[in-house]
Amino acid sequence: GYTPQKNGSVQEYKVQHEPWLYWKTNKVNVDKAVGDFYGDKFNKILAGHPDSAFVAEGSAVSVYSGHSMEMKR
Repeated sequence: GYTPQKNGSVQEYKVQHEPWLYWKTNKVNVDKAVGDFYGDKFNKILAGHPDSAFVAEGSAVSVYSGHSMEMKR
């Protein structure tokens, strides 16, 4: 996974899990509480119709400590 840092660098970290089963779907219903949890920017995104959607049967996930990377432009 990757996440931007305030100083302009990127944090890279390992995410590991068993392969997930997933299915494409044409119907989407997002509870408004999800957008409220993530904030106004996500409320606007979640209010629109998605370009694609899927349902996944997940599993336990391990997230390992990350390290900083310099962004190359």
